Parts: sequence; structure tokens; C-alpha cells
Amino acid sequence: MTHTPVKILFLPKYSSKAPSSRYRTFQYINDFKKSGLIVNVKPLFNDEYITDLFSNKRKNILNIFMCYIKRVYYLLTAAQYDLLYIEKEALPYIPFWLENILLPRKYILDYDDAVFENYLNSKNGIVKYLFGDKISKLMRNAKTVVTGSPYLTNYAKIYNDVVVEIPTSINWERYKVLPNVQKQPDEFVIGWIGSPSSSKYILKIIEPLKQFIDLHTNVKLHLIGFDNKIKINLKEENIDILKWSDELEVEMICNFDIGIMPLNNDPFSRGKCGFKLIQYMACGLPTISTPLEANISINEGSNNLFADNDNEWFKAFEIAYNNKNHYKTVGDVNRQLAYKKFSLQSNLAIYISLFESLKNA
Repeated sequence: MTHTPVKILFLPKYSSKAPSSRYRTFQYINDFKKSGLIVNVKPLFNDEYITDLFSNKRKNILNIFMCYIKRVYYLLTAAQYDLLYIEKEALPYIPFWLENILLPRKYILDYDDAVFENYLNSKNGIVKYLFGDKISKLMRNAKTVVTGSPYLTNYAKIYNDVVVEIPTSINWERYKVLPNVQKQPDEFVIGWIGSPSSSKYILKIIEPLKQFIDLHTNVKLHLIGFDNKIKINLKEENIDILKWSDELEVEMICNFDIGIMPLNNDPFSRGKCGFKLIQYMACGLPTISTPLEANISINEGSNNLFADNDNEWFKAFEIAYNNKNHYKTVGDVNRQLAYKKFSLQSNLAIYISLFESLKNA
């Protein structure tokens, strides 16, 4: 009997310019095709929307309207596919009953953020009333829910019996041979990578950063993708704000001595997948992060540092600075772990097995 390949329509929320869609969907597409799957990818929001979003420009309402019209068209013609793979939801801020009418019988939902918290905890009473239970209802009707963190997994299991946790992963081909970084031997670089929207978390730890940097003249702070509009109370010689570049991303991270990921300890942050930590680890770095469930899980007992208040952050900086050789060893362990558990190459088979199992379900 001839094996018929699985046909899948991927509906990411954003184009590949946005990190969440790039790492959760787009980076897998070529490998899915090589494995024999027939795939098509149609993001909701296009490059123009992402550019406006990251530059804090006023969004083009006509462009957004056309994005929604195209998404509705793809939903109406989705019957030609065996599966629909949806990042978060097909139509944000559209009521469940209407989206449910448009959805085919077999769809998979993917979450790397606790987007349900945006609805459940909205300060707008109308939004909370209309959409508070939307994500839970979508989860209940999905064939499978794919999640990127333990917090999201536990939430999804309330509404669906088939939940698969797959961490947001790096493509090991980009990290396999790390660049030879040239920098001053006595320089100690604390580094962060993110987007304009997550830049606010650096302000959360600005006081311990300032205290630590004032104490050690050879310390620098590198911020990749940081929002330039946010003012930071640090001397110019101590901080480098670097424009994010897909081509230079790995090289810039390799210039760090330690990677940081401060977050708030709130429901939305608890849903995050800790991808910054995975990038740091793939570059052979030790990390300091807020001790949320996903971050602790990623650590897997490999002796990275955690901090939850100003005093703990300052102490963590001091410990890393005063024990450089030990934390270089921690970074080496992190790199091995990144390949084994958090790489596209190690997780590809999980996705393919999932798609094959659902084709005739």
C-alpha cells in the first residue's frame, strides 16, 4: 500500500520576523518537507505588522483588516489538509463561537506563552467577558495541544487529555561551531537578548546591575534587541545596546560571559518557555534567571544561578564573577544539554510522530 504523506497547513501568529513564530514554526518547515510531509505556512500578521510592532509605530488598521480577511480565507479552504496547526489561536480577539465555526474538525494548538492570561486578567471588563474562556474552549476541541513549558502544560491538561510538551528549540546547525570570540581578557560581560516588548524586564534589575557595575570597572552590559527608547541609568562606557541580527545573533551571544533572564513572577511570565536561557546554553554560557518553573526545568540541576529580588541578583552577579572557572564548566554542561534536549534536531521526530498519529485519528 502506498503511503500518503500528511498534508498540514501551519497558521503561525506572525511572520518569520517575530521570534515566537520563527522558532516555534518556521525553522522546522524545511525539515518537515524533507521528511515527506506536505506543508503550507500562512502567518496571520505580516512583516509590516511586525515592523510597526517592534518600532512602537501606530499600526496600520487597513493592513490588520486584510490580514484577518486572508486568515478567514485560509480557514475556509482548510478542508484540503489533513491537519491544521495553529499558534495560540486562529483569530485573536474574535469570539470563540465565530472562530469555532470556521475551524475544521482536526486542529492542533501550539502555545509558547500564556496568552489566556491576557484575556482572563484583562483590565477591560468587556474583553474579559467576551474572551475569558476562549482559549480553554479552543483547547477542549483540539486534537492535541502542544506546549513549550510546564506551566502551559499543566493548564492545557485541565481541558485536553492529549498534551505534548516540546520546548522552543534552537537549530543546532547554527551553534555547532561557535565563533572564536576576541575580547579583553579581564573584561566580564553580562548579556541579555530579547525584543523591545521584553526590554522592560531589564529595568526590574537595574539597581543591582548598577551596584555591581559600579563595584567592578571591568564589567560591561550587552543588550541585544533592547528598546532604545527606554532610558537606563548606566554610564555609556558600561553598556552596549546592540541591534538584533539573525546572521550575527550567535556571535553576539558568544561575547557574553553570562546570560541573564529577569522576569516578573506573574501568571503571564510563568507561561514563558525560557528560550533566552536555551540560546545562552547553546553558546556554552552559564545563566542567571528568575526562578520560574520553566527556567528551573531547563536548568536540570546543572548549577545555573537564580535570583528573585535585588539582593539575590547582586549576589548572583558576584558569585559568577568570583568563580569564573567553575561557571565556565557549568556553561560546558549547558551546551551539551542544549543539544540533547533543546535542539530542533532532537525534537523534530516528536513533531513528525505526532502528525503521523493524527492523520487518520
